[in-house]
Order: sequence, then C-alpha cells, then structure tokens
Amino acid sequence: MSIKDSWWKDCIRRFLPELILKMIPELYYDVDFTKKPNFLSQELQDTLQIPNEHNSARFVDELIEIQLKTGDTQWVLLHIEVQGKGNYDISWRMMLYCCLIFAHYHKMPVALAILTDKRPKKETPGIFEFNQYGTKHTYVYNLFEIYKQDDAELLNSNNPFDIIIYAAKKYNDYNGRGKKKELKKFSYLKEITQLLFNKGWKRDDIRALLILTERIIRLKDKELRLQYRTETEKMEGKNKMALSFIEEWLLEEREKGRSDGISQGISQGISQGRNEEFERAVEFMTSHGIKPEIISQFKNSKL
Repeated sequence: MSIKDSWWKDCIRRFLPELILKMIPELYYDVDFTKKPNFLSQELQDTLQIPNEHNSARFVDELIEIQLKTGDTQWVLLHIEVQGKGNYDISWRMMLYCCLIFAHYHKMPVALAILTDKRPKKETPGIFEFNQYGTKHTYVYNLFEIYKQDDAELLNSNNPFDIIIYAAKKYNDYNGRGKKKELKKFSYLKEITQLLFNKGWKRDDIRALLILTERIIRLKDKELRLQYRTETEKMEGKNKMALSFIEEWLLEEREKGRSDGISQGISQGISQGRNEEFERAVEFMTSHGIKPEIISQFKNSKL
C-alpha cells in the first residue's frame, strides 16, 4: 500500500460520516451512524478484476456497507483518483466497477468519485454514456472535484473533513523536492495546526486531523520539522496533542513498509519517553495495525 493510499484510507475510515455529509448529503441523513460501517475491502479486491494497466497507486478504492435508519443496508463505492490525470476515462472505470459489483453481488452501490486534479478536456467526469445501434445506456455517479473547492470556505467550515480536503488540494502546490517546497509545506502545516487549535472541536478529532494532515503534507526537512514541533507545542499549550517522538517513528516505519529497525526504534522511544507518551504509543500501535507481537515486545520493554 502506498503512502497516499494509506492516508486516504485512514481519512475515510476515521471521518466517514463527515465525508458523506460533505459529498453525499442526502445519504447522510438516512444513515444510522450508531451502527459501525462494514468495510468490504477484501470483497472489492476479489470482485474488481481490473486489467493490470489500470491498477495503480494513483487510485484508492473502498466498498462500504452502511446501515440505514430504516434497517436496510446500503453499499457505497468510493473511488479516489490520487494524481488526477489518468490514461483512460474515469467514467469508464466507474461504470466497470458498477457492472462488476452488480454481476457478482446483485447489488447496486451508491458511487462517488473524488478527483484531486483536472481530467483531460475530452472527458466528462460524472457520467458514462453509451449509444450505438439502438442500444443506449446512461450511468450517472456522484462526483467531487477537490481542485475546484474554495480555500476560504474549506478553512471556515465546521466539517472536519474539509481540513483534509484543503490539505489534499494543496498537495499539488508543495509536491516535489527542494527547500522552497519544504517551506511551503511548513507554512501549510502551521496554518492548519493553528486553525485546528482554534476550532474548538473534540480533542480526539483535532489529534486525528493533526496526524492525518502531517501524513498528507509530509514535511521532510529535519530542521523545519523540529521548528514545527516547537511551534506546535507553543500553540497547544498544556493540552498536549501533537505527535510524540514514538508515534512519529511508528508512522514513518508503517508508511515505508519497513520491518527492520523496530527493536532499535522501540528502545530509543522508551529511553526518551514518559508514561503518558508510552500509553499513547500503545494506543497508536493498536489502532494502526501494528503486529501484536511488536506491541507485546514494546510493553515488555517498559516493564
């Protein structure tokens, strides 16, 4: 799983109600959010036998079964095109998904495509049309285009998912190498962090958004990262919510897919850690799929 794929999936799972409210509001008011959604990622992988040339880290796909207030269930298909400009028609892909899911499960999903960048002018995202020799088919799906969203509206919104949209929208501005790009990342991180501390949202939501936006922006310059940490501590005051050293290390290890350096990283973390950070690290490991044996090793090292 790529870094982009990983943080998009985590954003969807952590803020699914907020995503639906933003992008499919008519569905939001019918959903029973007291019931946990069922993420059918494996079923989606098994069903969508798409040719290899169309399988790429540029795409993030989720199939979610959600409970409605009526007691019925509804499947929601989310497709995110991470880099925007693909080598085929986005509507063709959405139609293919729909056909494969219906053929395999006899279910029609509510479909949503999220585009992070513009598509070629020859395409018409949001609709698939076929009309040949008397056979006509029109398939319309939900479409959300991140690059068209207004910055001020996103930053002034009371919907936490708009912060994620803003960070994703700005990705194209700072994506690349060099000091200038890193300074842009630093500026965006400071802006978002200060905004989050001023929002008055739930502590857990703010902390999750801090983690997710840092993953999206991925500030790599060590000096700027240290400066950001220092300024974040000043912003948050006594309510410590920023990533601890061990959370940051675990995040990097998980995203890079590394299995080496685990023991060394754990020992370094413990030697610098405090009890509060230790508990937060265990919680972070558990919620982010770190193997139980690694968590156990980490706990035993503390004893």
